[in-house]
Amino acid sequence: MSETQSNLSNKNYGYHMVVSTTGIALDARMKEWLANLHLKPFTQAFLSTTERQQPILTDFDKLQEKLKFNPFELPTDIPITDERIKRLQDQNFKFAFQIELGLPDFPISNIPPVIELNQEGTNVTYNMICKSFHVIALEQNDKGELQWISLSQSQQYNLWVFQFKVNLDLRSASIDSHFDDLPEKTKAAIKNYGKDLFSIQQLFLDLNVAHLSQEPKIDGLDPNSMAYRYLKEIFIKCYINELASNGGIMLGFAALGQKSPRISESFVPTDLNFVVSAHKDRNGNPSNLYKAYTLNYLLMSKGSLMPYGRPFSWNWVEQEKIGQYAGVVSINKEVFRDYLNQVFSSSLPNILKTPDVSFKAYCLSVEFGYGIKPNYSPYSYQLHDYKPDQILTFNYQSNDSAKDYKFCGYIIWGNIKCEYNVNSDVFLIGNTIRLETIITVYLNIGIEGGSVKGNFCKTKVVTNYQIAVDSYGQISCDWGDGPRITDESDKIEIGFYTKLITAGQITKTVNEVKQDVKNYVNRYIQNDSSQILKLLNGGSAWVFPGSNTFSFLNAKFSDNQDLVANVIYTSTALKPEQIKTILSAVRKDPSLLYSPTPEFILSLEGK
Repeated sequence: MSETQSNLSNKNYGYHMVVSTTGIALDARMKEWLANLHLKPFTQAFLSTTERQQPILTDFDKLQEKLKFNPFELPTDIPITDERIKRLQDQNFKFAFQIELGLPDFPISNIPPVIELNQEGTNVTYNMICKSFHVIALEQNDKGELQWISLSQSQQYNLWVFQFKVNLDLRSASIDSHFDDLPEKTKAAIKNYGKDLFSIQQLFLDLNVAHLSQEPKIDGLDPNSMAYRYLKEIFIKCYINELASNGGIMLGFAALGQKSPRISESFVPTDLNFVVSAHKDRNGNPSNLYKAYTLNYLLMSKGSLMPYGRPFSWNWVEQEKIGQYAGVVSINKEVFRDYLNQVFSSSLPNILKTPDVSFKAYCLSVEFGYGIKPNYSPYSYQLHDYKPDQILTFNYQSNDSAKDYKFCGYIIWGNIKCEYNVNSDVFLIGNTIRLETIITVYLNIGIEGGSVKGNFCKTKVVTNYQIAVDSYGQISCDWGDGPRITDESDKIEIGFYTKLITAGQITKTVNEVKQDVKNYVNRYIQNDSSQILKLLNGGSAWVFPGSNTFSFLNAKFSDNQDLVANVIYTSTALKPEQIKTILSAVRKDPSLLYSPTPEFILSLEGK
């Protein structure tokens, strides 16, 4: 089972596009991103009040101005008689916390996955870890004595981990989701269809919407400890729960501004949802290989309704490749078919013609003529999936006829009929777009009961456009040695009487007609293939979305004709030559993706 089984057009799915990323890749990239995150510490302070039991939030910066000092800098053993404690009392200070987002200074083996994929569906486990976490409080103990509390994550042996169960179901119709209850600005931030859609910071924002979360569990602390009590009372009870009631975003985190795209993208999403899909064993049952579970971005376009989020019956990334690729991007064959339809249909005017024939009878001879006129009417391929691997078909027929007779004591008569046919089919096989086109010119020239008829020209052209994808997601095509053209024309038989009445000129004329038509058809059909190649590689070339987040490899078609490609996370700060270096090195040694050697890192830095 692998991405070659992708079948998004199946009635159980119906998504226009899926981006699937493995748990191990998400965790590696998330931690790398957090390690390089430099944000201002987020601080919240609360004051006590006689009017209500619940502490009230206050502006920390203004509080600090009144105090003339930063209360987080007070030592843990400060005497209660200190003047600064008196100032805190005068301001009715109750407690405060200060958090700096990022990767904490703990052994990496002690840091849990930021996001855990351990069950199918829309629920994920989000382990909120912080670079620093500091809680301070001023209150009376059980004896009624005033005491100063200062607790910091850095003082502990274990990391403080706040574990949330997050429901990533963003469908408005879902009864299990509270997404529709969120403020419009928050919903817009979560469903960001811009260039950062697949970025780690966007996913981090989605995870940090408190209204989508249950009350967190605190790991790393004894439930009976003072630190646990204060974290629960201050951070969870007074901050998280209050935040959840109005649909805010935890820790003040906001999405970064949208970056300009590297190149225009062919797919424009209009709706987004998530689903977790389990890694399947050989029997098709969910395994416990959680690092191979995938978080799947489900996307729709053109305002289409988002189907129910179903886990997939195949593995997007096989176990032996989870250290090589971060995941897969897949385009529904119907979406890519529409794109190909536009490309191939735009070249049809080059080969769609209307025959123009004439016939004139005289007492001692006959004359006939043929010609082919352009047809500028708009045509397009039809959707077709009745044959294996076929996605498009096109059939065209145009005909013309003429007849005449002459009475010269006896009757000389005859006629001519011409049919012009185009049959074209598009197949998607492996990494190839296969275009098979047959152009047929049928002529029937009748004189005095005798006739010369058949396919004067039947030319078949088969062009295999092999696809590839560059690191920025742009599909390119190459046709190798070019289109393969075969002549399937009939051998035209000319009867004795027809030769006699036309004084033998019919033989010469028929051969001329046949050769002229063949030359014409071959010329146009080759130009048609050449134009299609230019369109596939030019400004209208297909481009995957997500180039600000991923680099792309191995474009191909699934067994069900979905367009799929492998992806790896990459930094937008990297230069194109650096990305090429990464991709080349990873192909040779996949382990570099998650355990880069010092030499590899130095090579990227140009040292």
